[in-house]
Amino acid sequence: MALEKPPKLETYDGTIDPDEHVEHIDTVLDYYQAPGPIKCKLSVLTLKGAVMTWFKG
Repeated sequence: MALEKPPKLETYDGTIDPDEHVEHIDTVLDYYQAPGPIKCKLSVLTLKGAVMTWFKG
């Protein structure tokens, strides 16, 4: 599957429930039939602020 433009995904800054955020990403990317490795790479793009700093840690 080739995505010309990644779908619009909500950002995550740690102020909402992380499980809900992951579920939302999974639902959107399932719609686009994105395989697991693509889901992992795109989910990182939703992180911002302290959460991104922690992830890069």
